[in-house]
Amino acid sequence: PMNPYERRIIHYSLQKNPYVETYSIGEEPNRRVVIKVKENQ
Repeated sequence: PMNPYERRIIHYSLQKNPYVETYSIGEEPNRRVVIKVKENQ
């Protein structure tokens, strides 16, 4: 699992990428980042 700061870096780095979306799932301390290919792109 990543800490909140590391997850934020991933979300921020990919927010303008037109081909992927990111979101977090789970609860601390086992929260995870999901990076998903956007459909219909």
